[in-house]
Amino acid sequence: MANYRSIRDLDWVLLLVTVALSALGVLQIYSATLGTVWKDAWWKQCIYVALGLVAMWIVTQIDYHGYLGQVPVFYVLSIVSLIVTFFVGRQVFGSRRWIPLAGGFHFQTSEFVKLVIILLVARYLSELKRDQLESRDLLKLAALVGLPMVLVMRQPDLG
Repeated sequence: MANYRSIRDLDWVLLLVTVALSALGVLQIYSATLGTVWKDAWWKQCIYVALGLVAMWIVTQIDYHGYLGQVPVFYVLSIVSLIVTFFVGRQVFGSRRWIPLAGGFHFQTSEFVKLVIILLVARYLSELKRDQLESRDLLKLAALVGLPMVLVMRQPDLG
């Protein structure tokens, strides 16, 4: 846990923009479903926004530097999860991108892979001991990022 952080270190602009966009989304759902059988759908979105804000606060308490050492494990897990999605993934609207979990939940592997790619690039670039990138470094990075990118495009999950 990142105990050195305080409430002053929070990015208040980001938080306010997130809450404003979420409120706009709830308002649009309310407006679009008013007078239909889904008229109470906006409550569900409010719950998701609240859970998202709690998750956002939890994530701010975690020091990501501790995860940089685990990047190779996360990378292998992400590649394996993308491959597993092709075999056990649930197909929805022509895309196979969700792995069914217990309790009726589904896991979208590409969302996990996005975080792993961010950590991978951060670790790779931080370990370079030069001020400038060479083409060899960019090719290695492109290969590392390209493999999961191709697997995600094959699902297809282009969001």
